[in-house]
Amino acid sequence: FAKRSRTRCSKRRENATRPYKVVDYHMRRDYGRGSYILWVRDPIDRFRSAYDWQVDVIRAPARQRGCRLGPGCPAPARARKKFRTGHAYDEAGGVHFEELMTHFRDATRLAESIYLSNEDGRIARELMASPMEHLAKGTGWYMYD
Repeated sequence: FAKRSRTRCSKRRENATRPYKVVDYHMRRDYGRGSYILWVRDPIDRFRSAYDWQVDVIRAPARQRGCRLGPGCPAPARARKKFRTGHAYDEAGGVHFEELMTHFRDATRLAESIYLSNEDGRIARELMASPMEHLAKGTGWYMYD
């Protein structure tokens, strides 16, 4: 999201001004009233990307010291948390979330399972209703729709 602002703001340390204040609202909905620009990705690409990233975070090695964001370290803070607790997601419901995420071999299998009436279907639907991370947070979540 980019919130429109009536004030001008400078970009970094440059003296250039622009009529819009750009604010990142990634995984946040505390933006209030105003005009916004919403960047939308291909929903299938976004779903696959979200699934792959979250599984990478869960499977990444635990690290006592910080690591740089990149291959092998998709989420430095989660890697440190995993070192301390044994789980990248240790908050309430986090361990269960990890179990749900690693139940499926890939994003395609998760997507294909959503409408099944078996255990895979139940797990897929529970995962898609989970408030953890951004797999289930599409534009409707951001727009309260």
